[in-house]
Parts: sequence; structure tokens; C-alpha cells
Amino acid sequence: DVERFLEATASHPQVLKLSRSYALAYSYLSLSSEAEYKDRVDLDVVTSRVLGAMPIEDRQDYCLPLLESFYDRSLSRTLENYYPVRRNRPSQASREDLEKELAAGKCVITLGDDFQLQRTVA
Repeated sequence: DVERFLEATASHPQVLKLSRSYALAYSYLSLSSEAEYKDRVDLDVVTSRVLGAMPIEDRQDYCLPLLESFYDRSLSRTLENYYPVRRNRPSQASREDLEKELAAGKCVITLGDDFQLQRTVA
């Protein structure tokens, strides 16, 4: 229900901003005349494609907390409650490289089917 969503996000402007940005990128991809999904009623646009269509700053707002969750021990414990799998932590050098690529708009980071970090070239 849209009204409940707006009420919930009213006190969380960052969540509203990210939700709006994601929705705009999704609609851009789904309504494009070249969209590979244009003939389907129930669109299943891959998250990494939607994130890749977002402005870089918004993309970072999604991806950096996910990357940080693999390094912050307090977040790891919380995430393990939802994703009880061994999470492979990239090296510090890999983390820095990923942060640079994110800042340059070269990639997006999501969770793969195995709940590990997945880097997708934007």
C-alpha cells in the first residue's frame, strides 16, 4: 500500500531517496523502446541492471553498505541471522579496488545467489 510506504519513509528521507532512485531507474529500463523485457507483463529486471542505471551517488548509497557489511563484525553477526552462510571476505586491497570502481561508476555490487559479494560491470 503506497500510503503506508510513504508514512514509513517520511521519517527516513534517505530510504525514500534511494527507493525513488531505484524506481526511476527500473521504470527507465522497463519503458525503454530497446528494453529486452518490453513485451513481458511481469518484468523481472535484474537488480544489478537497475543499480547500473542509477546515478553513481545513489548506486554507491546502495552498494557501499553491502560491501561494508562484509568487514564490520557487528553487522556480520546481524546478517548471519538472515543469511546463515560463511561469507567470504575479500582482502583489504580488493575492497579498496571495489570502492574505487564504485566511485568511478564502473561496477555495482550485489549479493549473489550464494550470498557472497557479486561484482557486475556497469
